[in-house]
Parts: sequence; C-alpha cells; structure tokens
Amino acid sequence: MSGTPERNATPQPALFLDRDGVVNVDCGYVHRKEDIIFIDGIFALARTAHEAGYLVVIVTNQAGIGRGYYDEAQFHDLMAWMREEFRKHGATLDAVYFCPDHPEHGIGKYKRSSEMRKPGPGMLLLAAREHKIDLHSSIMIGDACHDMEAGAAAGIGALLYFGKDACPRGARKISSLAEAEQTLRSRHMSRQNHMKDFPHIRSLLARHPELAPLEPQLYACVSMLSECIRSGGKILTCGNGGSAADAEHIVGELMKSFLCQRPLPTSDVEALENICGREEGRRLAASLEGAIPALSLVSGVALPTAFANDVTAENCFAQQVLGLGNRNDLLWVISTSGNSRNVVQALRVAKMKGLRTIGLTGSAPGAVAPHCDVQLQVPASSTPAIQELHLPVYHALCAELERILFTH
Repeated sequence: MSGTPERNATPQPALFLDRDGVVNVDCGYVHRKEDIIFIDGIFALARTAHEAGYLVVIVTNQAGIGRGYYDEAQFHDLMAWMREEFRKHGATLDAVYFCPDHPEHGIGKYKRSSEMRKPGPGMLLLAAREHKIDLHSSIMIGDACHDMEAGAAAGIGALLYFGKDACPRGARKISSLAEAEQTLRSRHMSRQNHMKDFPHIRSLLARHPELAPLEPQLYACVSMLSECIRSGGKILTCGNGGSAADAEHIVGELMKSFLCQRPLPTSDVEALENICGREEGRRLAASLEGAIPALSLVSGVALPTAFANDVTAENCFAQQVLGLGNRNDLLWVISTSGNSRNVVQALRVAKMKGLRTIGLTGSAPGAVAPHCDVQLQVPASSTPAIQELHLPVYHALCAELERILFTH
C-alpha cells in the first residue's frame, strides 16, 4: 500500500479504481512509465470525484511482482510518476493499494493465497479502515470479474464493469469513463438533494443549537441507517445502565410506529388473508404495524448472565454480535464515557464481521472512537447532561429513518 492514511470526522465515499485496464491500458505486467497509456477520461473522472467529495483510490493486483518480473521498488517508482501525472492534470490519487501475491505462480514469500488479492475484499476493507471510507456510498470500477466480486464482497454501493466480457451479476456495464463520470455526478446530485430534506434533524438543531457541530455526522447516521435496512440488514443496539435503557428505547421506536402510520404492504395483507381467511386476515393485518428490524443486546437474561458467569462479562455484547451480526447489519452503541469495555469489545467484533457502526457518546471520544464509522459526541461531560442530549438525538434519527422508509 502507498498513500498516507487520513482520519475524517465522518465517513467519506471513495471511487475505487482497478489500475491496468481502467486507469491505463493493460499491456500485460505494466511496470515502466514508457508503457503507460492513460485511458481517455481518467483525469476528468478523478477531478469530478474530488469535486463530489469522493476519495480516489487505486486497488490493484500486482502478480508481476510475485512472479519476479519486477520488484516493489519499481512499482512504487511508477506509481509516484503516475501520481505526478494526475497532479499535472489537476487530479489527485489519494491512495494506492496493491497485492503482489499469487497462490500458484508467486516466488518465495509471494507464493500464497491472500484476502488482499482480488476477488478477496482485503484491499478495499483496509482502505475503508485507514481512510474512514463509507463503502456503501462508494463506487468500484474494474475491467475484470474479480474486481466486481471484490467490490460486492466489501459492500461497495455501485459496481461499474469496464470490461469486454459479459457483465457480472450485480454490476452495470459502462463503455467509457465518461459514462462513469456521469454516473458519479448523478449519484452525488441525488445524495445532495436527499441531504436537504431532513425535517427532524432540522427541528433537533433548532431546539438544541449546541448540537449544530454534529450536523454532518447526523446526516451520515441517517444515510447509514437507511442503507442498512434497505440492504436487508438489521440494527443492533447496546449500552450499560441508563444507556442500556436508551438502547431498549431505540428499538421500541424502530420496531413499531413512532411518528408515522406504518400499515402493512398489500402483499402481506393478501398473504394473511390466504392463511387465515379474508376476515381474520384483515383483522390481523390491521392490528400489526410495519417494523424496522432492530434488536437490543441488553434485553436477554439467560445468555448474557451465562456468558458472564462461564466466560467473561466484558464480552457479553461481543458474543451476541458474533452470533447475530451480518455484513449488512449496523451496531449502534451508547456510552456516556465512550470507554465501556463491553461496548468496545462489541465494536471490535462488529468491525471484524463487516458491520457498520455508530457510537453515541459524550464530548470525550473515548476508547470507542477508533471503531465507530460515525461517532456522535454530544457537547456535555457529566453523565446526566450527556443522557439529556442523547434522547433528542436518537429520537430525531429514529424519526428520520421512519420517515424515509414509510413515507417515501
């Protein structure tokens, strides 16, 4: 990997690019600047990406190193030259990740299987950790099926296939980088228009102007929560003491109607009529409400106490995240100090399993900070004052999520 990792206040989308075949013509094991032919439109695409708030990141398999055709120093020299060429055209490469390994043809230490080698998602996930990248809002462009497979495994939101073969499932084929640029512009405009319409966030900030510095993070949380549910995921919550009560409270607002009516979809009503008969099916459907899948990890008694007694109390939440968490899920933790050991352990397991994470804390970042995709640090330091701000914050987020899912 080359590039300097940066920590952003909120997750930022990225434009991930395969190198040979997307940035430059693939002439086969390219390693000299004399062999570089930049593909038409690459500089304009990178400029547009930065204007839209995307990082530009190259993720490239470099088995030529593993095969002994050239070494890592030559690769880094070439990438330094390519960065400079981008700079001359008013564009920037924010980071470059590469995998030199090959499971069959690698020589010496390079002969090995690696999750960093596409179709493994390793390079993408590493970039996301080091640069705090919002993978679900990101774009991956590649010219091979393994590029699309890596992007899908990492949870990239948009996969653009710039190859000659049949388009892989889940990707969209593009014929030029200008087409990719238009896609990026359209996604950015849609995202910007969506961000303007957050009535509950606006109301929260009007009532609590001290929370104004958190506005970007609040928008990011709404986006993450809605993407989680729309992708088939669920929301897990946890906390201790008063924060445990808040974790339960959040689930209560999500699993039943909060501010909006949530009638069942027609397909569910018809299915109940077929199962129960028309009259009873309609009666049952009328007494149910649409739910946002959410689960509090503090609700149980048998499992947490058994694990605390038999193993260790500090991992009672982590064990549940391990068993229940899936890649499309989201873990929402609440800790007034930001240092609760069992919450930190749950976050670590969540990141290991590929969950997205939100932390609701006081003004101190605490030990949860490195493990949160977004951290909402309310401007208070005493526990009661922090909790008094936590409630309107999570109420606003629950209300926005409900509005997006049930009124749009």
